[in-house]
Amino acid sequence: MTVSCLQNEITYFCKQKGARVAIYSKKYTDTRNGIYSVPLINNHYYTDSNGYMHSYNTTSYIANSYSVNRYNYDVYFFVPYNQSYIKVPKIGIEFRDLDSADRIKLQRNTGICVDVVYENSPAFFANLSRGDVIIEINGENILNVDTYRSVTSKLSADDSVEIKYIRNGKEEKAEFKIF
Repeated sequence: MTVSCLQNEITYFCKQKGARVAIYSKKYTDTRNGIYSVPLINNHYYTDSNGYMHSYNTTSYIANSYSVNRYNYDVYFFVPYNQSYIKVPKIGIEFRDLDSADRIKLQRNTGICVDVVYENSPAFFANLSRGDVIIEINGENILNVDTYRSVTSKLSADDSVEIKYIRNGKEEKAEFKIF
């Protein structure tokens, strides 16, 4: 993908999401090589013993090779807070369910992965970090995004929260108040 094409797509999504700033990174993944064939139609003509002209076609193939570099892109969109979001007590993270790579790496199927920690949020001051996997909140197991939302929907401002999470293969614990 060319730089200008990528920038155009990022600009489009910024407008769509209302983001004022976007940061992206590009990381080389691998190179894929292969061969593909292109058919070539060959027209042939001959004259028979009676003087009539005939034609027939044959197909031959030309082999072409290709080499494609593949890249992974991460894009972070910075969207202004909605005031209603600020009034609702929040821990201050964006999250997702574990994907297959996470499950293999962690040797577990449950938990949620922290994707973003908002600056000056309770999670920020508790030193949660991108890539941490939350497995428990206030003694309740976090199986996936749905259980996380269910548990956190019961929380109010000034509630104390105890979170167990996995970082670098080790179980850690954080305690803080949400605001």
